[in-house]
Amino acid sequence: MFIRKDQIPADWDGRIFDWAWTLFIQRFHNTINTGGVLGDGNDFGLLITDRTQDDRLRHIMRQMRAFNFVPNLGQSGSRRILVTRILDDPVPRNSRHSYWVQMADMIAYALARKVYQRPKLKPHAFETYFDILDPILLKEASRYDPQGIVYWPR
Repeated sequence: MFIRKDQIPADWDGRIFDWAWTLFIQRFHNTINTGGVLGDGNDFGLLITDRTQDDRLRHIMRQMRAFNFVPNLGQSGSRRILVTRILDDPVPRNSRHSYWVQMADMIAYALARKVYQRPKLKPHAFETYFDILDPILLKEASRYDPQGIVYWPR
């Protein structure tokens, strides 16, 4: 998921962290719950995150386990879809101590440079680095992007 912060309304200033994590957790849970493309619907997941606003993220996760109301698309009202397939609260790791978190940071940075190119990096063709991952991307994640990237706002 790629959040386009430059397109977020000014009045969303303090809410973007909560909204972005809520969207991500819901999509992650839904993928696990339905079996996605890799599982059979009996899978569980665990979020390993970079050190961030750990208490706030833990609050979001616990709230989604108890009161997660998701709007009905194209209809009025909402459904209660509790996050039950994520085993524990997010596990924060300092990226200095985790190659997995460093890899996720690098992938996120490569996607950011693809979307928002920087002239100083042009000689290194850094805007093409994310495309190296194309064979392993979960392209089913988005029907609007050929690489499966979910952009918000669209």
